[in-house]
Amino acid sequence: MRLLLLVPAVTIALSAVASADEPPIDGDLAKFQGIWTAKVGPTKDIRALITIVGTRVSIKTTEPDCKIYEVTCEIRIHKRPIHPKAFDYVKYIKRDGQPGHDVPCIYEFIDDDSVRICSGGSGGERPTEFKEGDTGRPQLFTMKRQAKTKNP
Repeated sequence: MRLLLLVPAVTIALSAVASADEPPIDGDLAKFQGIWTAKVGPTKDIRALITIVGTRVSIKTTEPDCKIYEVTCEIRIHKRPIHPKAFDYVKYIKRDGQPGHDVPCIYEFIDDDSVRICSGGSGGERPTEFKEGDTGRPQLFTMKRQAKTKNP
């Protein structure tokens, strides 16, 4: 089973200007800003490029057969008591253009450039611990911040 959270994604230029409906970019949401990479899927053989600007998320994955898939969604970080570090991918648009279910996750920052995520998958239950499931859910992976290139 493929990682439902990171099926396909679109790496598009997203506006950094927050609308009146968006929460302020502070706290952990500010830490999530940027471009991240991850190895996902049951055998961690799917490469993912995750771009987060404001609450907008673009995820682009390359399957082992070199097919590229794209999805977009938004990130909604929860405050306690759901879980000390909980977020959902919401307004999820699947690769066929149809809306998907929310994807409940928990997270913890390892350092400024690494965050561990445990995903319940599309429409799944929020994990309660950082543990990979035996049947594909929950799925555990680490996102690494992509190094910024320096201008010459």
